[in-house]
Amino acid sequence: MKKTWFIIPLLLTSLHINAQVTVHSLSDCLKWGEAHNLALRNSQLQRDIQHQQAKGTRAGLMPQVKATAAFDDYYSLPVQLIPAEFLGGREGEFRQVRFGTRYNVTGSIEASMPLINTSLWERIRQAKLQEQMSAAELAFQRLNLQEEIAKTYYAILLSKAVADLSARNLRTNDSLRLVAQARLTQGVLEAMEMNKINAIYHDTESQLISSQAAHKRYLHALKFLMGIEASDSLVLTEKINLNEQLVAQVRPEPMEPLLTAEYRRQELQLLYQKTELRKQKLMRLPELNAYARYTRQAQRNEFDFFDNTKPWFNIGLAGIRLDIPLFAGMYRHSAIQVASAGLKVAENNLQYQKEKLDRERADMLLQWEQNSKIAQLARSNYQLYEQNYSIALSKYRNEVYSTDQLLQEHLYYMGAQADYLRKLTEFYISKIQLDLRSEKP
Repeated sequence: MKKTWFIIPLLLTSLHINAQVTVHSLSDCLKWGEAHNLALRNSQLQRDIQHQQAKGTRAGLMPQVKATAAFDDYYSLPVQLIPAEFLGGREGEFRQVRFGTRYNVTGSIEASMPLINTSLWERIRQAKLQEQMSAAELAFQRLNLQEEIAKTYYAILLSKAVADLSARNLRTNDSLRLVAQARLTQGVLEAMEMNKINAIYHDTESQLISSQAAHKRYLHALKFLMGIEASDSLVLTEKINLNEQLVAQVRPEPMEPLLTAEYRRQELQLLYQKTELRKQKLMRLPELNAYARYTRQAQRNEFDFFDNTKPWFNIGLAGIRLDIPLFAGMYRHSAIQVASAGLKVAENNLQYQKEKLDRERADMLLQWEQNSKIAQLARSNYQLYEQNYSIALSKYRNEVYSTDQLLQEHLYYMGAQADYLRKLTEFYISKIQLDLRSEKP
């Protein structure tokens, strides 16, 4: 019995309980995606890495202090030859002399600090720019993720609306097939006419299956973008009314190109290249560094360093070092030429990006106005053909319309429906782009 109670908790904890995420609006999806999308989280980590790297570069301006300790055992002291006459010997002879002691202990502390280092100053500016570039890249990645989530979100809503519409059409065509089957049994309807009615039913059933499959694919795509496990379920409560008025009361106004994340990225890249060129030129200048060192040293022939009666010797040093680069082959010249070319590329990219964003902004406004009008007209056509098909069904049931006439109205209706859904999708895509790029999204 005790073993059973021990095993049951283990089994319960090993079970994976699938979670359900319910979102009520596009805003909920965007917030969830920004918090859980792995690619965006990596961009956030990259921004944090750049921030820490910038702090590390700035640390080069601070004093650098280190302590060292050394113990040397000269088990065989070096021998020096000195003229014997220095020690009272004959001229031309040499005496062997050993200098130093066997054991030496040295402890020191050193400090250094750059006083004039122009290339380091430029590297600090570059590190700051890289940090800003990382933040701009994060904003750009966030915008792309928002667009992908929004497009997929509306694709799910549209595919669900299409599936519901297809299910309704299937029920209508099923009742039509029952009427036709009764007529066929009565001998009023020919088999060929019945086949046409069955073909209409099969087309509608095929459309239902396709829309349901598309709905599932879009759900899987949205879960991936939002960072939701594939085994978890995602429920969207919002629905699209295919008969709603599409023209917005107030047109979203997209941001000026100079305020966009895309332009900011290129602008920072230009500033970085300017700093790189300036850094390469400044590396020709001298560098001035201050340094200081304090050392305590003891020398013994016996290992008695803990004897306080024996002396320790102090050595102190402070100074300034000037480093002047004189010649480094052609490396410096080549580095300056590379930086100059990189600056030209950055300038061209910035101009290209500005022109591209100006064109995209104008195209977005034009596309939004065009798609809203076209979708509205397509909705009107769809409603007209829907009414015609409803009338044709009624006439067919009352034996006023032939099967061919009903089939023709069915084709018109399905064509108008497909055109309307396509125009509706284009409208929502243009609306998404404007909403996300507006100054007040």
